[in-house]
Amino acid sequence: MNTKVFSKLTAAASALLLVNLAAPAHASTLFGTSGIKFDQDTVVDFQLNQTYGAFTSILKVFEVNDGVPTAVTPGGTLFSENKPSDNWGENNWLGTCGDTLTVCTNSFTFKGGVEYALGLSSTLFSNSNYNNTVYSTTSLNPGSTQQFVFGSFGSTAADGTTTFNPTAYQSGDPFNAPLKISVDDRGNANDADFQDFNFTVISARKVVPEPATLGAIGVAVVGLMASRRRSGAKKA
Repeated sequence: MNTKVFSKLTAAASALLLVNLAAPAHASTLFGTSGIKFDQDTVVDFQLNQTYGAFTSILKVFEVNDGVPTAVTPGGTLFSENKPSDNWGENNWLGTCGDTLTVCTNSFTFKGGVEYALGLSSTLFSNSNYNNTVYSTTSLNPGSTQQFVFGSFGSTAADGTTTFNPTAYQSGDPFNAPLKISVDDRGNANDADFQDFNFTVISARKVVPEPATLGAIGVAVVGLMASRRRSGAKKA
C-alpha cells in the first residue's frame, strides 16, 4: 500500500478520535425550570443532602412528551424516603441519609434529544389518600408555579416559617458541579420555603460514543490494503 495514503488515513483516524475525546461536555439546551435536555447521552450523578416535612417523598425522573410527564421505569427513581423524618416532628421533621433514606447517591443517564423533568411525589403519613407530585418544569405544575430551585437549598429558616423567592434560581449548569437543587412540596399550606427535599448534582459527563467514522476509515484502510495486494499479485 502506498505509505503516503496509509499515513494520511492514520492521521485522519487519530484526529477524529481526539475530537471525540476532547469535545467539551455541555448542556445543549436546558437544565432548569423550563426542562432538562441534553444534546447527547449524559450521565448525571446525584447526592442527597437532607429533607424536611411530614411527607414521605420519592424523587423520580420523568420523560416529557407533548407536555405530559411519564415516570421513567425502571431506573428512574433517584431517592426514596422510607418514613417522613428521622424522629417525627423533632428538628422540623428533618430527614437524613442513613435514617430516613438509605440510598443517598444515584446516577441517571439522560438520553440525548429527549426532554425530561424531575418530579417529587409525596404522600402524607396521616392521610394515605393524599398524593401530590411537583415537577422541576414549571409549566407541568398546576398554575405553572415554580416548585424547584437550581443553585440553592432554599430558606435557611425553620421549616414552614418563611417564604423564599425562587425567581433567581431557575436554571443551573450541571457540568459545573456541585449544583444545589431543592424542592417545595406544597406542604404547610404551600409555605414556599423551598427546603423540603435538598440534593446536589455532584458531577455530569457526556457519554463518549464509539467513533463510527474511525471504524469506517479502518474499513477503508483494509480495503485499500487488499486492493494493493490484488494489484501486486496480478503484476507478479
